[in-house]
Amino acid sequence: MNAFKKSSVAVSLALATVVALSGCVGAASPQAVQNSGADSGSAIGSKTGGPSDLAAPTGGSASSDASVIKNASVAVAVANPVEAGNQAQKVAQKYSGKIDSQSQVSNNAGEIYQVNLALRVDAKMLEVAIDEIKALGTVTQVDISALDVTVSVLDLEARKKSLVASIARLTALMAKAETTAALIEAENVLTQRQGELESIDSQLRYFADQVSLSTVNVSLTKLNSGPQAAPQNFVDGLKLGWQSIVAAAAGVVVGLGIVLPWVILVALVGGGAFLLIRRLKRKNRD
Repeated sequence: MNAFKKSSVAVSLALATVVALSGCVGAASPQAVQNSGADSGSAIGSKTGGPSDLAAPTGGSASSDASVIKNASVAVAVANPVEAGNQAQKVAQKYSGKIDSQSQVSNNAGEIYQVNLALRVDAKMLEVAIDEIKALGTVTQVDISALDVTVSVLDLEARKKSLVASIARLTALMAKAETTAALIEAENVLTQRQGELESIDSQLRYFADQVSLSTVNVSLTKLNSGPQAAPQNFVDGLKLGWQSIVAAAAGVVVGLGIVLPWVILVALVGGGAFLLIRRLKRKNRD
């Protein structure tokens, strides 16, 4: 019976050690992850008295390649926005990309005068793709941004290695557990670690997607066009002229509505002042 209890205590102590080690490394700051190397893992292994491959890994072995998210936005004036939009989609497909979204904007005559696209292209070919999109018409705006997420990726990779090692140790401890309480405790911690690992894997996949494919927001607008269609004949011109008269009249009415209260106020004040001055003059004459 004593041996049974000692075994349970030993498993619990080992479990506590695993949780403490994995927690410490998992909570390390991005800067600490970059500064820590293989020596850190060796130190942990020697202090626990076990093999160095059971110690919680650090970020020393993580990839040193920079992780940079590059995005761009391009605005181009074109003769035919729909046709130019089709050409822009071909550019994305040409450079291992895809079309995330597309929208079309029409004027009051139902004519499509603007096409907006969100394209994903191979980040290595971003500049080439932008040049081909610019060639579709007259460029009005180009913006390119770059966000370095290397530190975040290294931190996530280090935390992932730590969790993988922690899960392996917990699995080994569960195999040695001789009491139900010890087994349940190990399972609870293992479930938590597996949830954290899934979250980190999801974040790493997101960063990998953003780094490998750049987003290019493209706006293609018809030359000399806008929400208000240009008149095509005499009737259209007549309608536009009448609309301008109505708009001008509405503006005048609004202006009168703004000015009228002030006119009334000035008239009341001026009339009162005039009457007062006139009364004072009569008194002086008397």
